[in-house]
Amino acid sequence: MKKALKFLSLAFVAIFAGTLLTACVPSNIEKATEKMKEAGYTVYDYDKGEDAEGFVGGIVATKDLLKDRLVALLFDSKADAKDFYEDMTDSEKNSEDNPFQVSGKWVYSGTEDAIDAFKG
Repeated sequence: MKKALKFLSLAFVAIFAGTLLTACVPSNIEKATEKMKEAGYTVYDYDKGEDAEGFVGGIVATKDLLKDRLVALLFDSKADAKDFYEDMTDSEKNSEDNPFQVSGKWVYSGTEDAIDAFKG
């Protein structure tokens, strides 16, 4: 019993540590804006519009004369983000330069460095 408890405790600690070390996207527009500004990006944020169901707002971040860029859209829920992504056409989702991705409540596209800054 003690070995099982010790093993479960160790497994829990490993999972918890892994969760803390895993990169994640910001939880709101303000945090996304701050995170990208700290990474050296010029950021333009915009508020809710009537573009899509559950749309909250988004950011456009650029750096080095548009060499690095990110467009990120925030939705009320993961389901709204997933629905928006699924409603996009294949050509919109899979642009040659920067295909769109979904993570939590965010739908985003950008260069590799910009996405790393956004998620990191």
